[in-house]
Amino acid sequence: MSLISSLMNSAKSSVSSAGQNISSAAPSITGVAGDMADKLNQKFKGALAGKGEIIVGAAQKYGLDPALLAAIMALETGWGTSSAVNNRNNPGGLMDPSSNWMSLQSFSSIEAGIDAMAKNLKTGYIDQGLTSISQIGNKYCPVGAANDPNGTNGGWIPSVTSIYNQLKA
Repeated sequence: MSLISSLMNSAKSSVSSAGQNISSAAPSITGVAGDMADKLNQKFKGALAGKGEIIVGAAQKYGLDPALLAAIMALETGWGTSSAVNNRNNPGGLMDPSSNWMSLQSFSSIEAGIDAMAKNLKTGYIDQGLTSISQIGNKYCPVGAANDPNGTNGGWIPSVTSIYNQLKA
């Protein structure tokens, strides 16, 4: 619990579901965040099984809504079952810039991958004013991207929105 406590802060984040901004204060791990961590522990499998507190802690470290971070992770990893997360510790489908964005990054541990994903979401999206799921999705997973040969990026925004709404319920 001390690792999680050290990651906590009282930052606020603003994210939007279906284009409408909603703000949430990052809660303490014993309150709403603890409930979110428990919910994530029930849902995630594979490398993300039992990592609810780590996910919530990373979200709070970067002032993110834990449900947003978790919703993206859930979609990108099939709730923790993808080879990217289980073989590369990559819970966000983060692409490697050294491969011209054509192959996945690898991380030394799942905790490092979770932290990298949260940092990327904060610095590459939220800090740049991309605060709705649709704004984030248009950059994170653009339709027609060269690294999307099967055309699955078109389902990213509605899928993340649906998962986000389920997690917030």
